[in-house]
Amino acid sequence: MTPCRRLRLNRKVVDEEGTLSAAAGYFRVSWPTAQKWAHRYLELGNEGMGDRASWPHSRPNNTSQPLVKKIVHVRIKKRLGPVQVAARPGMHLAPLKGE
Repeated sequence: MTPCRRLRLNRKVVDEEGTLSAAAGYFRVSWPTAQKWAHRYLELGNEGMGDRASWPHSRPNNTSQPLVKKIVHVRIKKRLGPVQVAARPGMHLAPLKGE
């Protein structure tokens, strides 16, 4: 749904006091989707109708920078692949997966 259609859906529900089910049917979205946008409209108003970023706000299990630098150094200088790097002491394969 575009932000404009989200706003129209919410005006139909909140401002015109229509039912959520009727508005969801009119705009051809599921009831949970209509409810999500109605809650966001009540909470944030027109500003809440835009898209939000989908990336995680924190990464608690992220690989430490020193280890990443060490792996990159070994990969470039020694020209080793992920399996050979993972076989070295203190290294593991997880940071190499997204290559």
